[in-house]
Amino acid sequence: MTTTRRILTILAWTNIAAACILTLVLNLAPFEFSSATVESSFLAWRVLGIAASVCLLILLQIRDTDHGLERALKLIAAVVFTVIYLAVAGIIGFARGMCSWSERSTVFINEDDPGRRIVIRDFGCGATDGGPPVIKTFEMKRLTNWLNYVHEVDTTAIARAQWRRVESER
Repeated sequence: MTTTRRILTILAWTNIAAACILTLVLNLAPFEFSSATVESSFLAWRVLGIAASVCLLILLQIRDTDHGLERALKLIAAVVFTVIYLAVAGIIGFARGMCSWSERSTVFINEDDPGRRIVIRDFGCGATDGGPPVIKTFEMKRLTNWLNYVHEVDTTAIARAQWRRVESER
């Protein structure tokens, strides 16, 4: 039983660490998910995975030597902490999900790599935003089916020979 307990503890802590590290990397590095579906899958794994891991870590504190009341308190603590975490994560996720970048139009496509594009995007918060959206120009490069490399770009400083202008559809 001790070996199983150790393995589950290591797996739970590894899941929590992976979720935290990936969240930091994705927030600090110029990467973003390629679609809302991929992003929502990641967020679901992160929120539900951390909740399950924390619940498991608390439940693993129940020992054979614990008495009835002690076991009940640990079980209640696991459920309460998990529910509180899910509620707080849900509220934060809902509030954070209100604001996002949306792609207005593609301005240029790279001649050598059609996966590289220069796009105009706007950042807004929907009904919660009182002002106009922030509009910026970005270069986007698809790295994998799940991940894009995105950084702001000045279109006056690009090598025009490498880029083909996209005619806007109106």
